[in-house]
Parts: sequence; structure tokens; C-alpha cells
Amino acid sequence: MRSLVKGDLVLRDHIAEDGAILVENGRILQIWEGPADIPADSVFDYRGKVIAPGFVDIHCHGSRQVLGADDPEAMWQEHAEHGTVGMLISLYRNLTFAQTMDALGRIAGAMRKYPGILGVHMEGPYLNPGLGSKQVEDTVINPEEYRAVLETGLVRQWTFAPELEGAVSFCAEIAARGVVPAMGHSCADAGEIGRAVENGARIVTHITDATGSRISPSRFAGTKEVDFDAACLLQDGLFYEIIHDKQGIHVRKDMIRLILKTVGTERVIGITDCFPGGEEGADVNFTGGELAGSRLTMDSVARNFLSLGLTLPQVFAIVSYNPARAIGYEREFGICPGCRAEFLVTDRRLQRIEVLRV
Repeated sequence: MRSLVKGDLVLRDHIAEDGAILVENGRILQIWEGPADIPADSVFDYRGKVIAPGFVDIHCHGSRQVLGADDPEAMWQEHAEHGTVGMLISLYRNLTFAQTMDALGRIAGAMRKYPGILGVHMEGPYLNPGLGSKQVEDTVINPEEYRAVLETGLVRQWTFAPELEGAVSFCAEIAARGVVPAMGHSCADAGEIGRAVENGARIVTHITDATGSRISPSRFAGTKEVDFDAACLLQDGLFYEIIHDKQGIHVRKDMIRLILKTVGTERVIGITDCFPGGEEGADVNFTGGELAGSRLTMDSVARNFLSLGLTLPQVFAIVSYNPARAIGYEREFGICPGCRAEFLVTDRRLQRIEVLRV
């Protein structure tokens, strides 16, 4: 069955005004960057509106109500209502090994029901204990445990701190198994980061959040050391996650502008880092007076990036194309031939979003 979708198409680097997408059996067959009257079984005419790719969120712990570890189906349903078409469910280091394996079983069941759940992002347990994981006094990279997790075949991304003993071999092993290594919750220096990159590290987990410098205080009064974030920005070929809440609590807005100026929109990834809880109407969570993730959905993330003066193609690079590319799903998501026919129908301010699955 063939369907034709008409509207202003948000492609990778520009908008195709009054374009058209031919869809067959749930996949994009062909794209026209101008008017097209092609025979089709059904026509979705959204001329005058924007047709954009669905959101891809590669770092999300739950919805505003539930943890993905506990109820991945309910988590997915809430985010899907806000335009997310692809997601990794993040599991944090506070889970025991047994709890992690139980959660993986629940997520595997949800993936069979919802193909938008792509797998798991392991955020730990191999993180710096002093940076965002204070309940843990020590961290030992345990090959027996992490190999058991890898054997499930569910992990797509794994965050670790490069300064930990055994981190380089861990990074190389998970990369060899097709898992994308990500660096975060870390005070690694430039050399440690460089070795991780040489062994496959590809993503920086929520840059400027839960990061630091090995040298503290500074060696010379009034001067700044090269910290984890700066050392990562010096690397070529990395992707940089940003939690962009409206108030600039996770990342100050001028810091986001600096990151974008340094690495460009082609290397930045918008994420929600969503956790259940928090106050209604807020888009950040505080637990015991400390920042603990967000209440963001990806449509809010997109609007927050748009508020910086970015173009729609730049915004959707950050919230759709780049995250898919970072985890190897660029042939599944986006407005490109062969990708899934899952679109957002919206206006140029992203105020009203309708999900269209053809």
C-alpha cells in the first residue's frame, strides 16, 4: 500500500517547501523537494504545515510517573504522546545486578510490543563515585557482571568514567560487541579521554552535568584547569548530550551556546534524562535538595533549543537526526529513503505537534 504525505519537509540541512514523501509498507520510498502528484492509495495533505522526523531520545530513565526499569510500557506511552518515535531506556547505577537483570527482562518484553523502544542505555555502574553517584563509595569494573548484561543483547549505549581502573579494556570490549561507549560522571583528564576515544568512545553523557577536574583546587591561583568537559570538546568525532531545560539549570544557556559554537549542531544531541517525580509544571527534578534529572519530554527539549534562535533543521538535527546517528539508527529514523514513516506534523514554533505514523 502506498501513501503520499505533503507539507514543508524538515530535511537534514534545509526545509523543502511544499514537498512530498511517498511511503510504502511503513517505510519512506521516495522524497520530492517540491510539488508531486503521484498515484497513491491515500494522501495526507498537510500543505502549509511542517512535516518533521519524530524525536529520538537516547537518554531517558522514565516518564513523569514511572521508572522505565519498573514499567517500560507506561514510560514509552507517555513519551510517544509527545512525539518520541525512538528511545533507549536508561538504567542508573543505583540498581543492583539482580535488579538490573530483572529490569532488562521487563524491557525485553516491552520491546516486542513497542518497536520504538530500541534497547537500553546503561548509565553505570562504572561511574566516578564522587560525581552524581554519592551513594556508592567505590566502583570496580566487574567483567563477569557486565558480560552477563551484554549477553542479553539489549544494550545499545553504556556510560562509564574513563579514569576508572580497567575502563580502557571495558570500553574496547563493549565497542567490539556493537555497544556505543559513552563517557560521563567523570573527572577524566585529556589523556584518559583520548585513550577511551581510541578504543571506541563515541558519546559524552550530559556534558557539564556530574563532571569535574582531577586537579582541584587549581594548581595556580586564579587560573582554570582543563576539566573533563573541555577535554571532551577538544576531541573530534564525539557526540555531546545536552539536557536543555527551560531555566538553564542543567546547562546554562550561555554554556549551550558555547558548546554549539565549538562543535556545531551536527555533534549535539538533545536528551530528556527524565525521571519520575518533581513538581507539576516544572521541567527539572530535585531530590533532597539536589538536582536529579528532569521532567522533560522531547517536544519541550526541541522548543528550548528553538528558543536559542536555531533554525528548524538545526533543531531537528539535535533531537532526531543526531541521536539516531550516534547509536547507529540513521537508516531507521529521519526523513530519508528507507526510514520508518513516522512523522511530526507541526507549526514553525513547535507549539502543536501531531504524530503521524503511515
